[in-house]
Amino acid sequence: MKLISEEEIVVRLGSSTRTVRRYLVKLEVGGLTGVLASLVGKDPPDVRYWLATGEVPAFVQFQGPMFLKGPVWRLELTTLELPN
Repeated sequence: MKLISEEEIVVRLGSSTRTVRRYLVKLEVGGLTGVLASLVGKDPPDVRYWLATGEVPAFVQFQGPMFLKGPVWRLELTTLELPN
């Protein structure tokens, strides 16, 4: 598994602003199993997480499938104003 930091954005949370960092999680299957998974198109999907940084880190948003070949889900906090 690789955890790649992609970008930081500033968001509004009520009357305050917070810095949010987006992460890309690339799941990797090694060895012969990984080669066979690539050949048959069963590579694990990538997912993205947004986490608020600071003294107390917090979950902000998730985007990705919950299972192999599943639909892409987007889970987010409703009180947070993210830029488009």
